[in-house]
Amino acid sequence: MDTSAPVRHDVDGVLRLGVWLPTTGPAAALGTPLKAAVRLAVAAINAAGGVNGHPVELTARDEGGSDSTASGALDDLLQTDQVDGIIGPASSRVALGALDVIAQAKAVTCSPVATAIDLDQRRDQGYFERTIGSDALEANALGRAMFNTGDSNFAVLYPDDDYGREYGDRVKSYFSRLRVDVRLVPYDPTATEFNGPAQSAIAGGTQVIGVIGSEPSGPAVLAALAANGAPPREVPTFVTDGLRRADLGSLIDPARPNASAGIHGVSPQSEPADQTFAQLFARAQPGTPLSYVAYAFDCVNLIALSADAAGSDDPEKIQARLVDVSSGGSPCTGFEACEKQLALGRNIDFNGASGDLDLLDNGDVGVANYELFTFDAKGDDMPTDQFTMPANPGGA
Repeated sequence: MDTSAPVRHDVDGVLRLGVWLPTTGPAAALGTPLKAAVRLAVAAINAAGGVNGHPVELTARDEGGSDSTASGALDDLLQTDQVDGIIGPASSRVALGALDVIAQAKAVTCSPVATAIDLDQRRDQGYFERTIGSDALEANALGRAMFNTGDSNFAVLYPDDDYGREYGDRVKSYFSRLRVDVRLVPYDPTATEFNGPAQSAIAGGTQVIGVIGSEPSGPAVLAALAANGAPPREVPTFVTDGLRRADLGSLIDPARPNASAGIHGVSPQSEPADQTFAQLFARAQPGTPLSYVAYAFDCVNLIALSADAAGSDDPEKIQARLVDVSSGGSPCTGFEACEKQLALGRNIDFNGASGDLDLLDNGDVGVANYELFTFDAKGDDMPTDQFTMPANPGGA
């Protein structure tokens, strides 16, 4: 992105937030509910008296589905709207391309759903945070789910690209901490047939298989596994969140919509951990999906509480308090309850609608909640368990 840093003239006591989420393009179905959660959070904060005695101001720009749309939206938020903080983007690729700009602009930015491992680097100088767990934690969750089958011969197929190699390495590191071996088998995500990688993964009496990927190559890998003698009913197969799709069965085999039956997987917890928030959102946005909205709600509250703790809308001062308000103090849930603790001069530990956050210095959450799911006989995915993964797991 070629967005240049703005000359700030808006440190005036009013916290201005920008929404940088997709409301058009392929990810609009995800971005629209997230935007609704942001609005709900701001409304609740303002009903409680705002931040530092002023209502929070909100403006929105469409991340869209292209680099040019995303870049133009960020430019508008920084240059025209002069926001102090940004909620977004949804895309990890967009976020990675914007880190330098965010750092130069010194705009506190919180993504609710960008999970790429590379986002934990400090190119952003501390101005990029996220409330959802990194793929590094999901890799640990995948390893845990596979290990907990009780078997001992594991293989993981991964796309041979930056994302897949990094993810696969994290899975291998998790197994290494358990002193258990796992074979990593690469596949070309641009290929049209995957019999070779499937056969390599199955060879040697593999008992449990993991598949890292997304559409279109991920379903084709699953189809190749079944065609080469490893259907999920016989060889337990675990997938990542990119393959948690209602149409996975049809993507594997168009003639069998339930071809995904028996496949297991892990994904970030999509439903809110805080049922009070879930009920509030359902009343405010009837019929709107709840998936991942808690993470957007938490981004707003995290920035607002940091601004309250800093006593300023200056992004540099807000950034300096992000870790402080998320851990180490008196536990509290929701802006109003936490703000009252701050007004009493207490340190707080903000617990969000998505769960505890405990931000680390690199902007990642220190713990994250994950779901274990299974595709049933009809090919519908059903949650079967929930568990928490710490950033530095000591074991299974």
